[in-house]
Amino acid sequence: MRVIVKNKKGFTLVELLATIAILAILVVFVVPEVYGYLNQGYSSALELQEREVVDAAVLYVEDYCKSPINSQYKLSCNLDTKINASGFIVYYGNIKLSTIISSGYIGNISFRNKSCSEKSYITVNDDGSIEAYLKCLNGDDDDSPYVSKNYSEEEFNAAN
Repeated sequence: MRVIVKNKKGFTLVELLATIAILAILVVFVVPEVYGYLNQGYSSALELQEREVVDAAVLYVEDYCKSPINSQYKLSCNLDTKINASGFIVYYGNIKLSTIISSGYIGNISFRNKSCSEKSYITVNDDGSIEAYLKCLNGDDDDSPYVSKNYSEEEFNAAN
């Protein structure tokens, strides 16, 4: 009896389908993880921008409100004041980010090619803490802005 050996080239249909199924299963599990890491990175970058804005706001409040270099600066403070229980003057209120940028304390802020300078504000709390709220847009009609947690359009409109 004679054995005929066929020259086998390529893959069978079953082998190809099994490979595609394995790759599909890997994609189902890997892609969401990668997407989550990217979003986590974007959130960290936005938080870093917020900390930089807070640092600039601290300098602005110190120079324009608490210890103005001259009386002209004191007039442009734009924060409310009250006397706390210890008898010290406390400054509080909202400042637009564009005010701090125009004063030279920080450059233009952008996040993923979206400008954050126009619709962002800083809150100076009466306990002395400062928080930044960024809203980064490509334009006024941007339907997917990057927005800080707890951002409030009303607070932005009330900012000086």
